Amino acid sequence: MRLRILIVLVTVAVLAAGAMPARADVIPVLQTILPSSGGFMWTYTANVNSGQKLSPLGAMPGPGATPLDNTRSIEDYLTMYDFSGFTGIAIVPSGFNYVSYAQGSTPAVINPPFGDSINVPNVTIFKILTTAEPPCCSLVGPSVFTFSIESRFGSIARTLGEFASDASKDAPGDPSIYTGVSNTGFVESPFQFTPVPEPGTLLLVGAGLLGLGIYRRRTLG
Repeated sequence: MRLRILIVLVTVAVLAAGAMPARADVIPVLQTILPSSGGFMWTYTANVNSGQKLSPLGAMPGPGATPLDNTRSIEDYLTMYDFSGFTGIAIVPSGFNYVSYAQGSTPAVINPPFGDSINVPNVTIFKILTTAEPPCCSLVGPSVFTFSIESRFGSIARTLGEFASDASKDAPGDPSIYTGVSNTGFVESPFQFTPVPEPGTLLLVGAGLLGLGIYRRRTLG
């Protein structure tokens, strides 16, 4: 009975994970992990769905919850949560910028399912104006853009990482145009290895345990 329940739970989890991207407005997908000067460069493509766009209007997204953005007060963005080993270096396309906070930019209407650790940096990639004419700079779906984030680690975590995105509806002639579209989902991200103690450290620990054992024997004797 316990095994049957476990199988059902796993099946539901897989179906839920598979269904989430269909509701997303910006969907990051890992493409390559290549060695770099600071460790490894993780390259992703991000798909902007049809009927939506990334708008550069508004202020740069800040840390933590951002307002429900139906007035375009915040530049549209994509946050990669808890990106282990982030070196501070990212490569984004022209018309984009990035920022890193201890608490990642998150649309007010959603929460990352696994939370957001303040001990692991987040990377937020956002659309920016490149000229004085706003319509020039929106990225209208369906479209794809590529970005890379450098990490000290080059192995994929067993547990999927998370992302959140904030975009705008692109529906000319419809009253809903420019209203916000937000989503959170799962994405492959770096695995942080537990540091292996240096040989000298192991010798010190071993000597300490040996001394404790001798002391215990003498006390019992």
